[in-house]
Amino acid sequence: MYIVFLTIGLVLTTVFTIKRTYKSSPCLLMLKALSSAFFIFTAITAFVFNNNVPLLVGVPAVIGAVFGLLGDISLDLKYVYPQDHDVYLKGGFTAFSIGHLFYIVSIFFSYELSFGNYAYALFGLVALIISVPVTEKLMKLDYNKFKLITIMYSAILGFTDALSFSVIFTEGVSVHTVLHSVGLTLFLLSDAVLSGLYFAKDEKKKKSRTSIIVNHIFYYSAQYILAVSLAFYRG
Repeated sequence: MYIVFLTIGLVLTTVFTIKRTYKSSPCLLMLKALSSAFFIFTAITAFVFNNNVPLLVGVPAVIGAVFGLLGDISLDLKYVYPQDHDVYLKGGFTAFSIGHLFYIVSIFFSYELSFGNYAYALFGLVALIISVPVTEKLMKLDYNKFKLITIMYSAILGFTDALSFSVIFTEGVSVHTVLHSVGLTLFLLSDAVLSGLYFAKDEKKKKSRTSIIVNHIFYYSAQYILAVSLAFYRG
């Protein structure tokens, strides 16, 4: 069943990505919301039709996807209502941060985690915090008043991604562990591209058509892969 929602979602996402520019509109916002809604539907059906997925694993994963949708809407509203740009950008950061916290909860109940898992996750957290000032200089970005929230979000992202990867080493390679880790890594890569679109000092880079397309490919691939990973959970 999840394949039906996955297929429809990918078609909608492809159309949205083709039509997407550095600006937005109410029509594009609705199309984006619809594209994002289908990765939630994919996650729900992948979870419900897999009897191996406990509630404490599936429900947080679905909630994480819902906050992804809320983040998507918030980030596009800053284009529709430019006078409230900062509010909606911070809202997007907040929604995605909360979503990743729910992914952490899902991972926690998916496997028996050890000290090594958390140590690896903390390493990822520290690495991503350090990457903020480093990439700001290398990529010629200016986080300005968004630096603190960028650091906080990066910390959560780094912890979640590293925790997911650590499970591969402790639990072994499986379709679920690999898909989950790949999905979170693509999420990270999409945010790396997005940082250039939002915070580049060069205005031309903020309007790069190539970066916009790459960002959406990474982001929606991440969300749909995370959703599909629930279908392969075996406990």
